[in-house]
Amino acid sequence: MNSNLWRTGTVLCAVAMTAFMGCSKTLEETAVDTSIKISGALSTGTSLYTQNQSTMRRIGIGSGINLAMASLSDLEVYAIAFTTPPVIATADLNDATGAFELTLPGAKGAFISLIFRDKTDYTTVGTVEFVDSSKTDLDGNTKSSTSIAFNDSVSLGSITMSSDGKVQIPVSTVQAATVSTSVSAAVAFDFSGSWTMGAYDGTLPTGYTTTTDSMENGMPNGMPITLIRMAGKAFTPGAGCTEGSCASTDGTIGTEDRFAISIWGGATTPVTLGTFTVPAAITACGDKLGFTAAQARAHGIHLESAPTINGLTIDFGAYTFQTKADFGGDPAPNNEPWMKTGATPRDPKVQNCGPVTITHNSVDYTAWYCESEMDSDDDGTVYETTVYTAGLGGGCFDSASKPVMVDNWSAIYPDNCVSNAGTDLPPGFKSDTCTYTNKDPDGSDGISSGGTAVVNNPAMNFTCTHTFGIFTDSSLTTPYSGSFHQMRPKSTTYATCAEIPDTLPRYRCYAENYWSGGGDGPDGWATCSKRYNFNWAATDPANFVMADGRDKPDAAFLTELIDYLPDGKTAIVEHKEHETRTIGDNGKNVFCQIERMTKLKISQISATKLLVDLQESSQMMDLDNAACVAAAKTEFQKDVKGEKVLFYLNKI
Repeated sequence: MNSNLWRTGTVLCAVAMTAFMGCSKTLEETAVDTSIKISGALSTGTSLYTQNQSTMRRIGIGSGINLAMASLSDLEVYAIAFTTPPVIATADLNDATGAFELTLPGAKGAFISLIFRDKTDYTTVGTVEFVDSSKTDLDGNTKSSTSIAFNDSVSLGSITMSSDGKVQIPVSTVQAATVSTSVSAAVAFDFSGSWTMGAYDGTLPTGYTTTTDSMENGMPNGMPITLIRMAGKAFTPGAGCTEGSCASTDGTIGTEDRFAISIWGGATTPVTLGTFTVPAAITACGDKLGFTAAQARAHGIHLESAPTINGLTIDFGAYTFQTKADFGGDPAPNNEPWMKTGATPRDPKVQNCGPVTITHNSVDYTAWYCESEMDSDDDGTVYETTVYTAGLGGGCFDSASKPVMVDNWSAIYPDNCVSNAGTDLPPGFKSDTCTYTNKDPDGSDGISSGGTAVVNNPAMNFTCTHTFGIFTDSSLTTPYSGSFHQMRPKSTTYATCAEIPDTLPRYRCYAENYWSGGGDGPDGWATCSKRYNFNWAATDPANFVMADGRDKPDAAFLTELIDYLPDGKTAIVEHKEHETRTIGDNGKNVFCQIERMTKLKISQISATKLLVDLQESSQMMDLDNAACVAAAKTEFQKDVKGEKVLFYLNKI
């Protein structure tokens, strides 16, 4: 602060004290404080971090949530304010109470997001969501957002975390400190148009990157994208309002303006980028919004008319999806648009494996089985008995009870194992708990051999628990009761995926070829191909292709509701997608659910220039599955950590 101005304030105060016998603050003390203080306490109840290895088999979910990720002392709360540039603050959690407090300088009135993360490797453990039960999103779900703007410091109170990493806070509990996102269409800047990406020329905040001229990261300078902003009124659906039929008279049109945005790759006309021409993806999809006006009203927004950009009307209605080249060409029923023509198995020897749901003590468990063959008479020559080996998952823990990812099973052997067939296990299953002393879990630096130490060998002590059983049928209803003999996988050789007779193994074979088929980047945008995600843990073929909100083309990055700040120059939009990832765990497949989050803050600099703060991250949702938690810290680590990019959009 200017020292002369400060002295002036002091002198004025002294004069005022003589005249009025009091002066409360100097000018320095009355400076406007734009910081935001956020406090709260993460509950230490049964919904958080109660380490119990006996329920880490993914079967004891009904007895409480057992998060293996960390203890309170391992965690910190991480907050980011979407100011320009962004401001970041972190705070540790109290080891005993879970209490925390942090301050974000200059964050008053800005959008803020909070997560709980491991303070050592920065893996996201939980994401704070603010839930507004009075509104829905464009997929018909209760509206929730991981971003909120505060005009004052706020206490979040005592909060808990679910097994999928959600920390949900009703907007009503913090309403008094919340900045209203109710903005009129006359004030809210319309971002509609075609734009090209450009590198941010300021100082990048810690952890951020910007666009470059390289095509390798998928976001090169000059890449065209199109923003379609829709403006309408809040709509309260009546009892007769459905997605198929919802006239404006089937509900109440409100006075509050509501907004949505659709973000596409490409422009409304082809754009040359170096030696490559980026197609007009919107036109390839029929110049459609992907939903009807009735569907929009059913989800809380009344749109009087379809938006127009660059003289092109983007009309109501479904996308005109097309099948990508080299897909859907096999004979029925293997001609779905996501099935690559002539797809082949990664390994021609295909084992009949799959998930199955079994119920025990009123709780549903998902087991993974594989068909095997056993030498039941132990003659060492003929494997004459077909059996089904099944696993319910498991996990490994170090001496501090932290999950360990083991990739080196073939080279390590336990010191001892203890078996247990407790009443909490479904019939036919048992658990083996094995201890490993001075063993290398990942094999990255080799294993000690013959008593000779290996330099930098990351050997450690850990314990693993796995739950498994042997059955005579693939539905896992009849446990195998004979003596245990030598066993090996039973497989059949198939030249193509289409030859596999069982539906789920055949679907998995095609899905493994889906991403290698090409055409999912800008070179494929000339075809309006639908984007697919797969549920590898599905027990019913009808659920293998995931229904994750409204169908989307590859080139349509997102279509969601947006919130503006009161000045109408800054808006934020969020988009979530889900996928299932598979990891190997001591010869068994474990399925891990991942939620992908895309978050964009768009700020107007001028009529022809925007500043975009893009954050992409993923979060492991199976926090009660030790193998998945360990994978989040190893092979999924890059996905879970995500990335943050700051860049400009320049209007075409």
